Amino acid sequence: MILIKRPAVTILIGAIIGIIYGLYLKIGMALTVTLLGLLLFLIQKDKKKLICFLYKRRKIILMFFISTIISILYTISVNNKYEKFYNKIPENIRTIATVVGEAKETEYYYSYEIKINQKRFIMYVKKNNPEKLKYGMEIILEGKYIEPTEDRNYKGFNYKEYLKTKKIYGSFKAEKISVIKENNVNFILRISNNTRNKVIEIAKKILPQQTSSLLIGILIGERQYISEDITENFSKSSLSHILAISGSHISYIIIGITFILTKSRTSKKGMYIITILSLIFFIFITNFSSSVIRACIMGIIVLFAKIVYRKPDILTSISVSLLIILIDNPFAIKDIGLQLSYLGTIGIVYLNKPIANFLEKYMKKKIAKMLAITISAQIMVLPVTVINFNNISTVFIISNIIATPLTGGIILLGYANVLIGVISLDIAKIIAILTHSLVQLLIWTAELTAKIPYSSITTITPHLITVIYYYIFIYAIWRKKLVKKVSIIFLILIICITSIDIIPKKFKIHFVDVGQRRLHINTNTQWKKYSNRYRGTR
Repeated sequence: MILIKRPAVTILIGAIIGIIYGLYLKIGMALTVTLLGLLLFLIQKDKKKLICFLYKRRKIILMFFISTIISILYTISVNNKYEKFYNKIPENIRTIATVVGEAKETEYYYSYEIKINQKRFIMYVKKNNPEKLKYGMEIILEGKYIEPTEDRNYKGFNYKEYLKTKKIYGSFKAEKISVIKENNVNFILRISNNTRNKVIEIAKKILPQQTSSLLIGILIGERQYISEDITENFSKSSLSHILAISGSHISYIIIGITFILTKSRTSKKGMYIITILSLIFFIFITNFSSSVIRACIMGIIVLFAKIVYRKPDILTSISVSLLIILIDNPFAIKDIGLQLSYLGTIGIVYLNKPIANFLEKYMKKKIAKMLAITISAQIMVLPVTVINFNNISTVFIISNIIATPLTGGIILLGYANVLIGVISLDIAKIIAILTHSLVQLLIWTAELTAKIPYSSITTITPHLITVIYYYIFIYAIWRKKLVKKVSIIFLILIICITSIDIIPKKFKIHFVDVGQRRLHINTNTQWKKYSNRYRGTR
């Protein structure tokens, strides 16, 4: 019924399967064999019923196969474009480029995102270079091209695949730079970058360093100013999602804009159109982050539905937003942030209500609703978290109960601080006292919950089959199809056995190539982050 009523969902599923085929041929072939085996089983069971079922849904099936085939061809084409470029570009190069990102400081270099012939690169400039680059500058670049490296270790980090998720073709080490002119970007990009910088500037002026850095991360998703200790505490206490722009941020922005426009007696249609334009502008300010695009597109679809007097459909909104992202870049499907964002949203949409109904039997309605949102999102993102971070938070309920209302207040006050700061920094500093208190309370919450014994459990990397079983189990519970207790116990046992090393297996040692990506492992924290990828390998 979902596929028949929502063709966007069918197209999206076909597109995702096509991308998997294009990126992972072996997994794609395994999926094909599984589907063929299932089809043969169904034919043998009831041939006439199956033919009747397929005939009634022939349009949906055709739509699915067309989207899958187009997606396979498109993904292969995009990947070939990258590979041809890697083989064609010379090591030493002299070319014209445009700086399209602000400077990010490393130990010895400043890194900038640049654009050459509509392709994006990372450019490294030594700190002692006399030229101070700014966003929008057109420059003559002389330097060496560095092709991104692939994983050289078992379960290692594939830098090339990571850059593809960002549509970046590699990096340059600049040897000589000459500025041709400034502001070589269009008006909208220049204004959005200036707005982004203004937010950062005001936050730094009205708040202490630690508070301002976290506020900047919450408001516009800029995490480079946040210290490693805070980031680690947020990760351990399962609050990392607060540092990524999500649907809650967009909801507060929509509420704020509509409240101001209502007071100015703007018509409803005009109010919705202005809000849609504001959300599009916000996408530019946050550098086209996948979580922002998802949340903003969903918000835009809901607002547009109100303009044309239609009832918005959440699943269609999710599907359309993800399709737009994947059409722009099929490699974005491998982005961890995108996976967490969409799975968390789907969890809230479909699991929130049944979990809330269950919890209401044992606690107050408001607390049950708050808990249900956190639990439903965590259930859906758990496999992705374990695969990528080998970590499970046991205190996510406690941390999120405290952090969720705090975050709402911080977002509203933070944006208010910035808007007032444009007019008067002195007034903004007075309001910032309350903002500072809430941000410090949030930091304290993350730190305290992270210090609770066994707040974070280290796990092995689960098998793909385990993840599939997990989602089948969740879907079966949601659809209430698993009636027999034996089948439920069987699935739980498979998940437990394949996820936890109860029985000792053959011991293997994998040597870590510490030179990959020029990693300098000097501290325990850095080593812990890097070694997590090797923990539990078989």
